[in-house]
Amino acid sequence: MMKKKASCTCSPVINKQLLPCKAFYFLFMAGVASLLPYLTVYMKHIGLTASESAIIYGVMPFLGFLIRPIWGVIADKFNKHKIVLIVCALFAGTFHVTCLFVPHVEPELVPVHVFFHANSSSATVSKCQLYGMNVEDLDLHGKCEESVLKENTLKATRLCNLTCTVLDTLMNDGSETSLQFCNSTANYCLELFDSNLVNVEDVSLELIFLNSTSDKISVLPWKDCPQYSIESFRANNTYFDVFKVQNELNMKCQIQYCNKNYSQNEVINDSKISSHDLTFGLFLVLFFIGQTFYMPCLSINDAITYGILGDEGSKWGRTRMFGTIGFATFAVISGLFMDSFSESESQPDFSPAFYLHGGMLLLAAISSKFMHIAEDVHCSQMMKNLSLLFKDTEICLFLFVMLILGIYAGVLMSFLFWYLGELCSPKLLMGLTLLVECVAETPMLYFAGFIIKKVGHIPCLHVTLLAYALRFGAYSFLKEPWLVLLIEPLHGITYGLLFSAATEYTDIIAPPGMSATLQGLMAGIHWGMGLGIGSLVAGQLYHAYGGVVMFRCFAFSSLIVLVIVWPLEKFVVRKKHVKKEHTEEEEDKENNQKIPETAEEIPLSADEENGVNLLSLEQNENQERETEGENQDENRKISLVENSVA
Repeated sequence: MMKKKASCTCSPVINKQLLPCKAFYFLFMAGVASLLPYLTVYMKHIGLTASESAIIYGVMPFLGFLIRPIWGVIADKFNKHKIVLIVCALFAGTFHVTCLFVPHVEPELVPVHVFFHANSSSATVSKCQLYGMNVEDLDLHGKCEESVLKENTLKATRLCNLTCTVLDTLMNDGSETSLQFCNSTANYCLELFDSNLVNVEDVSLELIFLNSTSDKISVLPWKDCPQYSIESFRANNTYFDVFKVQNELNMKCQIQYCNKNYSQNEVINDSKISSHDLTFGLFLVLFFIGQTFYMPCLSINDAITYGILGDEGSKWGRTRMFGTIGFATFAVISGLFMDSFSESESQPDFSPAFYLHGGMLLLAAISSKFMHIAEDVHCSQMMKNLSLLFKDTEICLFLFVMLILGIYAGVLMSFLFWYLGELCSPKLLMGLTLLVECVAETPMLYFAGFIIKKVGHIPCLHVTLLAYALRFGAYSFLKEPWLVLLIEPLHGITYGLLFSAATEYTDIIAPPGMSATLQGLMAGIHWGMGLGIGSLVAGQLYHAYGGVVMFRCFAFSSLIVLVIVWPLEKFVVRKKHVKKEHTEEEEDKENNQKIPETAEEIPLSADEENGVNLLSLEQNENQERETEGENQDENRKISLVENSVA
């Protein structure tokens, strides 16, 4: 009779102490994805300029560089990591949500461009524009969807100052046509002797039709171009209601002042104020306070997680993965909610993003209440002997490249969504953009080790510069916002490949005992100085020249930096390595010559042999401990980079 084989089913062991840490990662990063990527678009919505948005967004990386160590010292000194984490998560969500209630800036009454057309029977003006843009900007920024176009066209107005210049007059014999202002009631006409410049006041317009492309005055390439009849106007202190011309007349005009006629569906926002400085200052203060509490949250949770893992620090990535899942999921959910609650593209509703952010951070704070805190948790690390690092040419060149790449990251984080907003991108698309970035970086992180072994660390940095040039250049030619999803896979190179190469290369070039110091310095320069400088410079360029010029400037700069650093690395850094290797070989030869030739022939006693064996065992044990320590250090380096990204 055959015996049944004993079967053993092994279920995965779940570390229950890590569950609150995983929940915190998921909830906190979900809150981050719900709001922070869309914040520059919201700043534009409330009336702040690109340069002001750059100032607000640009100072925050510098703030994080200073704030994280301070909170770490406080948590370490009083050994209250859990309390500090709860307080920071709660207050970060609270102050970020209060930014929603900052009063909007009253829009300035800027001139609006229209086209005037008059014939023997009527006089009309036509206008098709993007929200907040003049018609001349359309070729640069693309066009909205048809539904959005109808919402953002010129509305019926009154009390307008209309200044026009003649485009062409359609006289068969080539002579100029005459223009008269007439009052049909009084049977009175005023003839203009100089019809090249027309200035009338108190113009009353009435929407007459959304007409076809066949009409001569449909000067723009869309199917529907709203047109308005001129019902009445004033010139020389006299009211008229008829433009009288012999033949057709086309003019380009500016409406310099109008009282907006709100429809019944539009609600006037009483919170809008005329003080631009108050809106800017209040938003800056509230966001600054929120960021002060937001900055240390991930760093403290990382330290708590490492304390729980102990000798299994290599498993930290499995816990941190829940943060990536939360970020990718809620980036899309937040964008979908904003589109669903918005009445129109011209009147977006950002409140779902703020409330999701506050709610997720509240849940994250609750989850941290259940964390187990190890006794040896430490968050603060002080950088020492920085002068030794800056004396090394190779390190300085590497940090310079990381600074430049940080500047480029700041450009994208601050103004990519701003630019997509001008292309009439829905918020859902912005969320999908973040999702594609997360998907693109995952395989790159997985295969980065293989790529680095094949091409080397420095070539990976060069490839990143080239990828940024391609990415910026592609953005500048973007007309259809949904095509941005074809560009975002380059994020796998500009983030995944970059930091896989940078963190490993940092460990290689660091002087003995200064690997952690150089890792922290590299992350601070990239995510602190670089991100801040990039946001500030991009804001000034965007405000002055627009997104197309800004992206092309950074694309060219990336190529210029590549041309500069490639020969420096090839002929300076590599030459230095060759000299160093040659010197080490000479030293080895000299040491070998100093060893007595008879040393190999001296026999060892039994006690000496036992001593040598014991010493060999101790050395092997020490090497194993050092290897485990290096693995834990490597995980902490990854943690540092992830914290900086968040």
